[in-house]
Amino acid sequence: MYKSALAALILAALGGCHTCEDHEKSDFAVTNAKSQFDAGRFDIAKQIFNRALEYCPDNYDALIGYANACREYGTQMYARTEATAKAGKPEAAKKEFEEASANHLQSERAFRSALMLREEDLAPHYGLGLLHYQRATSPVGYPYPLDDRVNRRQARDTAIKEFETVTAKFPNLLQVRRYLGLALFAAGKFDLGRDHLRAYHDRMQNEYNKWLAFRPTTDAEKEVKRIELTKIELDIASVRDVFIAYKDDLNREGAELQGKATRIPAEEERLRTLTKDRLAVELMIRTYQLVNLNAAEMEVRDRCADYLALWNMGKLEGVQPMCLPPQGQEGVFYQQLQRKLDDGVRYRNINYRAIVVAGEDASVGFVCEYSTAKSSKPRPDTEVTLRFRRAGGTWRVTEHP
Repeated sequence: MYKSALAALILAALGGCHTCEDHEKSDFAVTNAKSQFDAGRFDIAKQIFNRALEYCPDNYDALIGYANACREYGTQMYARTEATAKAGKPEAAKKEFEEASANHLQSERAFRSALMLREEDLAPHYGLGLLHYQRATSPVGYPYPLDDRVNRRQARDTAIKEFETVTAKFPNLLQVRRYLGLALFAAGKFDLGRDHLRAYHDRMQNEYNKWLAFRPTTDAEKEVKRIELTKIELDIASVRDVFIAYKDDLNREGAELQGKATRIPAEEERLRTLTKDRLAVELMIRTYQLVNLNAAEMEVRDRCADYLALWNMGKLEGVQPMCLPPQGQEGVFYQQLQRKLDDGVRYRNINYRAIVVAGEDASVGFVCEYSTAKSSKPRPDTEVTLRFRRAGGTWRVTEHP
């Protein structure tokens, strides 16, 4: 967390205290605690952050760090509670559950205290958002059972509120958009959630492409490349894992309703909604993945992006130089494109899914938000495939369905 650009931005105002005799000791302790936090040793980080506060109670950075460490340690303990309970040790599991709950309570109180000190700071809002997001989406039956939709929904809605407070001021913080998108998706607000999640995916894809294109010259550089690629792959996989958990939850709820001998109208309506929601989640599971591109595929993708940007400007003369109609069919080809442009066809929120290069031919498949001048609202998750051919060293569109 402390190494991320997000933390650098929203914690930019944080600094060591300057009114305590031991403020240097306090700041030194914070530095050590952050190292422990980044290494995943949250219990140790919590203790050192607490020591920093003992040295200097008005060290705001230590207070935020303590709140973050309590949150992560509590979440860690909930997972341990599940393992201990499954091992048939109920008394030990009870103690771990109580410790986990106490840490989450300490985290909440510390973040609330930070807001009282600096009500305009966004770090506590982000921290509170993560706290309630983790409680709402916990993959284990703690702090709430998996079928406790009331408490999980309340925690989710609190997380959405806190994340939206951050994005209202800094709309391009991708980690916030990641969690906000997932929370909105869980709330059934698929269109809103999808926008945030795709923005996050596309930035990760761009980072992934940069590392793929990087040509290491030393063993150390090779290892850095491997680590960075793996981090991005695991991150995107973790988002897909959340979608899978959402789908499992929808399936459980659907099975409960299907198992009822009789259902009231509201339950019948909920069943229909669940069917639609499952389709939306299944589509995200299928499409939310990294595209591993080589140099030629990246070139075609970039060419496609340029073409679509010009297309959305709505002028045939803009895209015409980028096209290569079949010989003898130029007139028909451009008439078809003109009709699409006249109909107001637009492609936005592009997510590339399949790019194939075979010699001088290539195809680009993507999912997008498709709209026309006559459509009442855009059609999300529309699948489109464009075909290209290399001519004179440049990729040009040969087929635009």
